[in-house]
Amino acid sequence: MIDKKKFSKGRLARRDRIFAYGMDGVGKTKFACGSPDPLVIDANKGSLKFDVSRVEVETWEETLEALTMVENGELKCGTLVLDSISDLELMSHKVLFPNSTASEHGGGYNKGDDLITPE
Repeated sequence: MIDKKKFSKGRLARRDRIFAYGMDGVGKTKFACGSPDPLVIDANKGSLKFDVSRVEVETWEETLEALTMVENGELKCGTLVLDSISDLELMSHKVLFPNSTASEHGGGYNKGDDLITPE
């Protein structure tokens, strides 16, 4: 049975969520770094030329640790930037699909994940 506290009415205050998608070099990172008080979880070193707070991650575990620190208020920011989603996805696949591909586990949109090669 659904909890009656989950029902609501009217406008709810919620922060914006923006997903910037485009080819390399079009300015996605520059756009994100211009947002209010950004913290970049930087998987591809794209933020290095900008004067912003960042944490450089090299593994999925480091990414989850950084996200948990933001969630718990240990890392403060006005805007959380994940750069780039593609690089973070590849990191996650190494953990979620070790020594295999996403498609072998029944996943992979349009089966493109078969191109991911395990290390």
